[in-house]
Amino acid sequence: MQIQKCSVISAISAMKFSSCVPAFLSDPTSSIVDLQEAGAGRLVHRIGERLPSVIGIVVHILGLLFFMVAFEHGLGSVIAAALIAGAGMGLLSPALTVVVQNSVPVSRMGSATTSQQFIRQIGAALGISAFVLAATVGGFRLGLLLMIAVSAGTFACVLALPAHSLHEAHQIDALE
Repeated sequence: MQIQKCSVISAISAMKFSSCVPAFLSDPTSSIVDLQEAGAGRLVHRIGERLPSVIGIVVHILGLLFFMVAFEHGLGSVIAAALIAGAGMGLLSPALTVVVQNSVPVSRMGSATTSQQFIRQIGAALGISAFVLAATVGGFRLGLLLMIAVSAGTFACVLALPAHSLHEAHQIDALE
């Protein structure tokens, strides 16, 4: 989500809008991520973590691709791109948290979730730095291409998720 905010702020400065516009864009993006996460948690509970992960990363990548052309069509398009990319992240985050929680014994679930959040924050900081460096050196589109490449790598990892819940596998192992 932090990378998303950074890309919106960089887009606004590239479009020469007022300095209050980044807040206008990052707040709705954060809100859509939060709203989507609430709904995605229920969806993950019902159908498992794989499908919401795949849909979320695809929607996020589509939002980033829309960013590539959004600048040519004005502020409304930039807002729409930010909302689409944020909606994808909102679907992806809870599903990946469930994957982490289901991959460890219950006694270590808190440590695993905390570690995931810590790594997510470190990744966001490194991602923002890499995005700003790429955008400074090669322009905003290069920064977006870097974000799309990282998202594509995430997509490959999401496809490697098991088709069934890992929690079910732990229960089966406990019965045997």
